Amino acid sequence: MNINWIQPGVEIKPGLEEGILELSYLPSIPMEVLFNSVLPQSKTDENERKWLIDESYSAINEIIKDPLTRKALFYNLHKSDLRVNCINLFHFTIRENKLHLYVFARSMNLKNMGYDLCTIDQVYRNAFEKLEKLYKVEIGKITIRINSLHYSIK
Repeated sequence: MNINWIQPGVEIKPGLEEGILELSYLPSIPMEVLFNSVLPQSKTDENERKWLIDESYSAINEIIKDPLTRKALFYNLHKSDLRVNCINLFHFTIRENKLHLYVFARSMNLKNMGYDLCTIDQVYRNAFEKLEKLYKVEIGKITIRINSLHYSIK
């Protein structure tokens, strides 16, 4: 898989246990990648992206009320076949006038990783567009903790 659109300076920290990965990067996925070349694996993935973007407004509203809040987060409760969704927590913070997004994924399939990263980037951009005008925030980092990075053929 080619993820060369993640800018130089990306911090990738493989965990001590097999399959754990943490990466931090500046949101920089080109629009043509976001909308054209990374396709969902299923209709559920496509619906989940729309749901996550809509749900991000609850976290954005927390920041609008208090830019230093620690409560600007939401859980991925999108209805799926899974008991617990793979990407399940999104947490926004503004620190040193930069908007950061921390994402927790209990699991991520390499086959779908490009689409998942684009979804996370879109959630971030949605928040950034709203908060940049209001608070003049700068682009921060997206940090993703993946507890089980795997590849399955399903």
